[in-house]
Amino acid sequence: MRRNGQVWIETVIYTLIGLTLIAMTLGYLMPKINQSNDRAAVEQSIEALNLLDRKVVEVGTNAAGSSRVIPEFLIKKGYLTVKADTNDIIFTIEDLGVEYSEPGVSIKRGRIEVKTETNKDKFKTTLRVHYDADITYSGTQSSKRFNPAATPYQFSITNVNNLNIDIKEIS
Repeated sequence: MRRNGQVWIETVIYTLIGLTLIAMTLGYLMPKINQSNDRAAVEQSIEALNLLDRKVVEVGTNAAGSSRVIPEFLIKKGYLTVKADTNDIIFTIEDLGVEYSEPGVSIKRGRIEVKTETNKDKFKTTLRVHYDADITYSGTQSSKRFNPAATPYQFSITNVNNLNIDIKEIS
């Protein structure tokens, strides 16, 4: 009888040791995994913004009336803003656990200006593309913000008159 109790106590102790080791491993690895996911989100956003920028530049260099469609523009994290008043397209990703670049310093990745800002223990990365042409959203000088969505956005980009590029969401 005494031997049987000892086996159960050993089983419980070994189980607790195993669970403790798993918890310690996860406690160390989860922040690293989250940082990796945050960096990947910024990289994916840069790629998506590069695609949008290529289409805008392509339309801008073609004749008036030319148009291009981006059939799938997925926003998983952050938000996209078309700022007609400053002729900018801005992609902002907030609440990152790791800085993408040196905080407070703007760097260039092709035509994209990347800037990371610190907010307590979180970071905000802003990706900005400026255009010399007049950028409008659906023919107006208003700004439009696109939030994360499960389904991709569809955009139409049109060269209105060689000085004006119009971006609108289609569905």
